[in-house]
Amino acid sequence: MADLQNPSTPSPSPSETAAQSAETASPTPETIHEQPDRNTTDLSEFNRSFLEKQQKREEDIARLKALDKDTPESVNQIRRGDTEQNENEQDTLQKHARLASAFLEKTDEKDKTSYTVNFGENRLADRHVGAGDILPANVEAIKVTDDNGNVVSERAVRGINNRNRIGYYDAATGAYIAIHTGHRITVLATRTDTSRKLAQEDEESFRADPALARRKLGEHVTLFSGQANTDPEDLQVGLDKTPPASATAQEITRHELPPSANPAGPAQREVVTTPSLQSMGYKRLSRVSPQVTREAVNCLKKGGDIGTTHFMEIDGVKYAFHREIHKHAPGDCPPLPANLCGNHHGISVFAA
Repeated sequence: MADLQNPSTPSPSPSETAAQSAETASPTPETIHEQPDRNTTDLSEFNRSFLEKQQKREEDIARLKALDKDTPESVNQIRRGDTEQNENEQDTLQKHARLASAFLEKTDEKDKTSYTVNFGENRLADRHVGAGDILPANVEAIKVTDDNGNVVSERAVRGINNRNRIGYYDAATGAYIAIHTGHRITVLATRTDTSRKLAQEDEESFRADPALARRKLGEHVTLFSGQANTDPEDLQVGLDKTPPASATAQEITRHELPPSANPAGPAQREVVTTPSLQSMGYKRLSRVSPQVTREAVNCLKKGGDIGTTHFMEIDGVKYAFHREIHKHAPGDCPPLPANLCGNHHGISVFAA
């Protein structure tokens, strides 16, 4: 069964937490690093670029302040760091260095790389610019605390949500993590980036870390070719989450399942195991109809412990909607949100 997410169910961080140890295998270029010294190395070029720009940061502050108009065009342009498509193709760090120059201060804590956010008088940036806009694509996970030291997110993972917003999403809840002046961003995990331009499949830089290359390309398309999302709160549409105020009727409709022409009968609910389902003659399905998908979503919304199963008959076929742990590989994110890359509750569909 394709992924059906329970937004309220905590899920652990993606499997990058199981970094390779030196005793088991030598690291590959695709390894996600969670060691502070490796994080520092992976971010050395970004830090050098934006700190060099900070010597003339007033130019970047003024440049981005000129965009401080509450229009969709200004929101899109400031999130791009006022770069154009061809500029981003040639130098993927330029937009991040410009935004960081204007809105970040490097304030390392102990042995970890960290930054403090300061949007100054730029109201547009404070409402619409996020950590995913400022930090480069090779920053895999961050911790965010507010100006009083309270934890906003213990671990937030980079991704693109289903409304085309590049950002960091809480590993436990999937919620988009916004940043404001005074917030501190601590880097938890990085990847090694070997190219400042968009990589192609025939290039060494693509082979070095294909997951990062795909992410950078996906973010480029989202920023310059995709339908932009200008909502400041950035809540996702779907399941039990409330659409944001800026969501259009078309967006809401697109994420809703169509009404059923032939509603299913009442369901019988039990807690069973997968082997017991198989012993009853049920087989796992990998593809189902829209109506069956709708019923699976409804079963997921009803909650329950692992093993909770809803039995029902649809068009003469007996189905079992079985709640179990689902998981996707880190390489599937984006486009999947962060909380689908680790263990999470989902519904698997069986038929007898």
